[in-house]
Amino acid sequence: MRNAIPLLATVFGAAALAAASVASVASAQTLPYQSTDPKMKAAVDDLYAANRILAFEGVITGAGHVSVRSPTNPAHMLISRSLAPPQVVPADIQELDIATCQNVNPKGPLLYQERHIHCSIYKARPDINAVVHSHTPNIIVFSVIKTPLRAMMNGGRILGNGAPIHDMADVKTKTANLIASIDAGDSLAAAMGKGNVVLLRGHGSAVGAADLHTAVGNVMGIEENATLQLRAMATGSPITWSKPTDFVQTEEITRVLAGEDRNWNAEKFRAGVK
Repeated sequence: MRNAIPLLATVFGAAALAAASVASVASAQTLPYQSTDPKMKAAVDDLYAANRILAFEGVITGAGHVSVRSPTNPAHMLISRSLAPPQVVPADIQELDIATCQNVNPKGPLLYQERHIHCSIYKARPDINAVVHSHTPNIIVFSVIKTPLRAMMNGGRILGNGAPIHDMADVKTKTANLIASIDAGDSLAAAMGKGNVVLLRGHGSAVGAADLHTAVGNVMGIEENATLQLRAMATGSPITWSKPTDFVQTEEITRVLAGEDRNWNAEKFRAGVK
């Protein structure tokens, strides 16, 4: 799955990053990367790392995006301005109001058209704090065939007995198969339901999780599951699918894994993120 993606570190002019006043607030708008709040600084650093990791792994390259709910205001989210993920640096991270899906900085830069994927999922699911939208090829295969994408390995556990599929043909507002409106975003979030993944027909996937590290791991895991499922199907032999009981962990294992954060740290190292 990994592609050789140039990890650019373009820094944009100060004028494009200058703080502006929010219409309803008298004080000057501080961009997320300028915050002195430790939680906000950590969230920006992690979101920068997530963009680099997912670009390095070939999950989101020229297109696709990742976001995190604001750690200081759950009604807001953090996401890069409209930029290819390999190019994202901390100064590109913007703060959006989830209800309107607009930048809290009225003079902010151009945003991703499909930011509504993130806003609508956060609105519908207060338990989700990170979202990744990607266009990985084997996921797209399962978005257009009748065979469901099912969990058959540890990394694909969020797939369960079959990932739901959202179809833009069912959405009244037509946006060229893009989730580029509130209607489309809300329809997608409804299709996701109470799960943590939804496929977009002929398009890709959206993955949500309680935290950013888990979301990044899961989006890579479901693509690997899709790749292996296609290989298994090609053998013509019956497949032994994963069961929910396969993934039950003891409290000790859960605590150790959370403390290690091994996969996240490994991915950061491979992507060259300190």
